[in-house]
Amino acid sequence: MDVSQSNRGTTSRWPTGTEYAAAVQQPSTSFSDPELQTGELTLTPLGIPASASGQSAIAFHMQAKDRPVAVRCLLNEHDDGRERYKALQEHVEAYNVPSVVPAKWLDDGVRVHGQWWPVVVMPWVAGDPLHIAVEDRLDDPTRLSRLADRWLDLVELLQDKEFAHGDYQHGNVLLTDDDEFQLVDLDGIWVPDMGVGSPNEYGHPNYQHINRSDTDWGPYVDTFSALVIALSMFALAHDPGLARFMTGENLLFATPDFEDPDNAEIWRALARSRDDEVVDLTGRLHAFARAGRPPAMSVREVLDASFEPSELLVDRDPGASALTPDGLPTTTANDAWWVDTTSQPPPPVVSPVATTANSFWAGDAHPDISASQPAAPGAPGLAPAAQPAHHPPQPVPQRQPPPPGPPSVVTHAAARASAPQPTGLARITGQPVLAGLVGGAIAGLFGSILGGLLQAVLPDAKVDGGLFVGMIAAMLGGMVHTWPALNLSNYELAFRRFLIGAAVGLVAGIIAVFVADVMTRATLSAGDTKNAVLVAYVWALTAALVGLAVGLLRSPKAGAYAFSGGAVAGFAGGFVHGSTTAEFENRALQVNGFDARVLLIASFVAMLIGVLVAVAIRTARNGSLVVIEGPGQGTVIDFHASKVTIGGSNSDTLVVKGKELPAKAVQMNVGDHHAEATSDVAILVDGAVQPQRFAMYSGQVMAIAGVFIRLEIKSEFGQGVSQ
Repeated sequence: MDVSQSNRGTTSRWPTGTEYAAAVQQPSTSFSDPELQTGELTLTPLGIPASASGQSAIAFHMQAKDRPVAVRCLLNEHDDGRERYKALQEHVEAYNVPSVVPAKWLDDGVRVHGQWWPVVVMPWVAGDPLHIAVEDRLDDPTRLSRLADRWLDLVELLQDKEFAHGDYQHGNVLLTDDDEFQLVDLDGIWVPDMGVGSPNEYGHPNYQHINRSDTDWGPYVDTFSALVIALSMFALAHDPGLARFMTGENLLFATPDFEDPDNAEIWRALARSRDDEVVDLTGRLHAFARAGRPPAMSVREVLDASFEPSELLVDRDPGASALTPDGLPTTTANDAWWVDTTSQPPPPVVSPVATTANSFWAGDAHPDISASQPAAPGAPGLAPAAQPAHHPPQPVPQRQPPPPGPPSVVTHAAARASAPQPTGLARITGQPVLAGLVGGAIAGLFGSILGGLLQAVLPDAKVDGGLFVGMIAAMLGGMVHTWPALNLSNYELAFRRFLIGAAVGLVAGIIAVFVADVMTRATLSAGDTKNAVLVAYVWALTAALVGLAVGLLRSPKAGAYAFSGGAVAGFAGGFVHGSTTAEFENRALQVNGFDARVLLIASFVAMLIGVLVAVAIRTARNGSLVVIEGPGQGTVIDFHASKVTIGGSNSDTLVVKGKELPAKAVQMNVGDHHAEATSDVAILVDGAVQPQRFAMYSGQVMAIAGVFIRLEIKSEFGQGVSQ
């Protein structure tokens, strides 16, 4: 398909990840490339396109005719993209560069809202992001140490072949099951004679020198980040307990560790290692972290340079950035983190923490990050100094402020198509409508069983239908109100919400039964045993009141919607009940609790009510918080007010447990299409660190304590944001 360049999108705002996700679901009309037009988009069990996101693009997984491919849709401007990828392709083919996934640039790749935008197409790599792969191998230190060696060998080989990636970090380094490294996201690569300037990004801040600039883009731009990765893997191989420093957005280091390397706890922990190689590499990397610029040398030159920890204890001008003859930065004798302080009392010994595979994603709580490790005997100049209190990473300013107006990116750096998908209870309770369906069925089943048990206690009498309906009403209220907490494994909150929902459901049921009793006595004659319409009215009244009561726990609007939904579902299900198993005796509805047909019909009626009440409540929402990765992945938390909070308290809209978050860690005032937010903890939005006050737009993704949350605001929600 020949698409004219003149059709290329010219608006200043690039499509968001959400807009791309909507467009690619029609491959035959959204793509210009014949291979993609006939491809099949991969969907997650939640029915959304399988994707992986980074700072500059979102990649979708497609099954083309002969191979699986990744289609990278760009989230911001790449002026030199065509030339950069052309130079990359020529260099990779000419020099046989290993571990670099081949990629093809298409100027007019995907059509969004009638405009064409470029895409990058490459083979889909079946591998885990590096931080996930490392966690999976923590119980095999030999394998992990071998991986660190292979990583250094690979980086040295790539530098020999005059290739630089530009953004080594956990999301761009994938590891296959057979421990092969694969490099993706090649927007910032450098090769000789590219004929284009430096990229408009500096890489992930948790892996880059704080003073990296355009002048560092060249053959040695990867040296610092490569050493960060190597040291992290070596250190974790020798001390898995260091996994307490892993946050889901790093391996071991975070930006504040590079901003203040003399006081950051991670450097002290590494300096106390019992492994000489870890101690040596720690000293080399620390020297560059303290220096005013990244290393202008290859990884091999850094590792081969003559270096002893004691050589760092030399006098120099505190403002200087001197180098040793081998090119390593020098440090002063007053470097507090490095000075021998053997007079200090020894730190407490903490046994390494047993970390299971993907323990972070499973929500395991890590030990106090300030806990010490045993001192390393015989490590010169590395005895531990007094331990400062560890403070959580604070937001840091962006090197380049974003342009004014709504952001155009919807990313989460750790999210990936191969991330564990919700299963079982998580998949059910994470989706409100599905939870309503299953919860309703369970409510009907248990209500009937309780009726059967009462009949067993009173074998000579049938269970009164009012009690039967009341029990189902209580179960419905409890189940509909408790599903989000179940999915987040917050059983304390789930139990509390169940009791609240069951209480309001029971009250609604009692009221409905009282009114229904008056109706039946006024309508039926003593000998009537069947009346399907009357049974339908009984159920409609019960379901409407249960829906109203549970909906009002969210908002008046949700209560009104749920009242209507419950009435419709109750009447439809009640008519089925009245036409089949329902019977009256002496003008009262009777139920045979051990009748299999009663169990089936009651479950069906309650299920129908649960679905329509859930749909009604969801329709009345102002927006949703969707957990797309981390503990509770797949959970959808609908909110019905303009005030939304995220934190560790059961009073928060979205409760994040196991991460030691304070209550109301993030507070949002949600408006028409965006929210004004304040945060007491470190927050990333679309991969960018945010200040204490920030704006977040519908479709963007927040990373907080390793949990990735997408904000979705209904377009018709028209309440303004208070300024």
